[in-house]
Amino acid sequence: MAYPEDYPDDLTKAKQQGYLHKHMRVLVDGTTGYPVYNPSTALGPDLLAWWDASHTSRIIGSPGVSTWLDAVAGYNMVQATPASQPVYSATSFGGAPGLSFDGVAQCLALESVPFPTGAAPSEIWGLAQQNALVADATGRTVFSYGGNTSATAVTRILQRIVTGGANRGRGIAGDGAGSNTSTNTAVDFSSRHAMRFQIGATELTVTVDGTTSPIVSAVPATGTVRCRIGASTINTPGLFWQGVIAAVLVTSPLSAAKAAALHGWLMSRRNV
Repeated sequence: MAYPEDYPDDLTKAKQQGYLHKHMRVLVDGTTGYPVYNPSTALGPDLLAWWDASHTSRIIGSPGVSTWLDAVAGYNMVQATPASQPVYSATSFGGAPGLSFDGVAQCLALESVPFPTGAAPSEIWGLAQQNALVADATGRTVFSYGGNTSATAVTRILQRIVTGGANRGRGIAGDGAGSNTSTNTAVDFSSRHAMRFQIGATELTVTVDGTTSPIVSAVPATGTVRCRIGASTINTPGLFWQGVIAAVLVTSPLSAAKAAALHGWLMSRRNV
């Protein structure tokens, strides 16, 4: 039996850190009492990357984070400039670990793209707290990867946007000339949420807390320059996240069963 790295050593602490939720029935191991679900074992080769604020051994720097290592292949998100480093806290995500981003300059970058590019399908999952007010119309990025010639035309982006007078979750996949967007208008994207951005070879959808947006037709043309947590991929970063990020995962297209299990696990960690 495999368990998440740095798993809390008692169930009370596990609940506080978001592994257990008071309304969720979790399958547990009969000997240890730990929840069985673990993205690494549950998703297997479909899990391409997994950054998690609960993996404290993979976070370097405190309170400013200079390095955040993923749990799959050790992909190294870095930020050398102290003023641009997000801030780690063991309790910032509703009492659980998270990295706080100021919406001004803080972000982490990986100067390569080890994920599907061009029109190859992928999914971006996030567990994050969105703090920007509706009066702030700036797009706020949880995670992005792709090229650097445009903020949106050659990238895949999971972000927050304001539309219809409300915060909404949005996914962007540029086609090389412009941006194609899928916006979830059913869920108020304030506070803490579980997100899924599905990028197919010809279509896009965004799911927030289990509610999925209508399908948008698009053929992605994703570049190969860099990935960022908390900002866009252009050379001078922008579209900064304002809030807290607890986890980011990149996957291959998931089966309905795998997606439901991952979604349930992320929802159990929302701490709402």
